[in-house]
Amino acid sequence: MPLVLIYRKFYGGRLALRLLAVFWAVMASAGLVTGTIFSAVGIVPKSRPLRVVPEHVSLDATTVLNIAFAVVFAGLYWAYRNRERLGGGSRYAIDPVCGMQVERANAPAGADYEGRQLFFCSDRCAEHFRADPARFTGPFGGEAHSGLPG
Repeated sequence: MPLVLIYRKFYGGRLALRLLAVFWAVMASAGLVTGTIFSAVGIVPKSRPLRVVPEHVSLDATTVLNIAFAVVFAGLYWAYRNRERLGGGSRYAIDPVCGMQVERANAPAGADYEGRQLFFCSDRCAEHFRADPARFTGPFGGEAHSGLPG
């Protein structure tokens, strides 16, 4: 979905809806084809397990892995929330037009706007910004996802 929203902002709503329809059609077709192949090869199970949900909580491999990955996720989330304090994130900026992350040192285009230095993923995004800066920095523009101060 984030990709579709970026396409909507960059290419317009009609093309984004067409892309969404194509994505859905491809995924649905892939599921149908996979089901057909599994049926043709004969690897679709003939019976279903009688007990789908266990009656009690047990410390099995699934539970251990769920706990381990919950701890890993919590650590990654903590690191993300504290990235500025830990020295990360300063090398990157968010393109206010499309929302992409851009490495500041290698950004293809940049601009100064109201005392802020902005970086763009492409010359095309920079042109869109220069054509209408208020669209991408106003209350409903890029500031919602780019972190630009209002």
